[in-house]
Amino acid sequence: MPPAQRGIKNGAAFPLSLGGGRGILVPMTKSKVKAPPSFMERLKAALISALAANDISAKVRTERVPTTKLYRVGVLAPKFKALKHSERQNLIWRIADSALSPDEQLHISMILTLTPDEVEER
Repeated sequence: MPPAQRGIKNGAAFPLSLGGGRGILVPMTKSKVKAPPSFMERLKAALISALAANDISAKVRTERVPTTKLYRVGVLAPKFKALKHSERQNLIWRIADSALSPDEQLHISMILTLTPDEVEER
């Protein structure tokens, strides 16, 4: 990047965005691991509660997809063995639909529904 497009602050170079014909100084920062947003905590609680009400003990894990605003959800339950994968997905997405707004659901990249045996096979 030519010197005219760089800013110097405390001896470190920062790239400039030239949007709108003006250079805007954009500092580069280290990314920090953030806590999941409240909607993911609501989803996790809703899944555990709704599955328990149907006598399905489950572990739910959520994680952020790096460099995106999306999240992955994993649901692990031994009783999923009696269900087809499509039945598991339908059950979990119905719970997600009741717990989250449509905009919040757009932040879910995928939901995995597995049994402990299926996890061990991998």
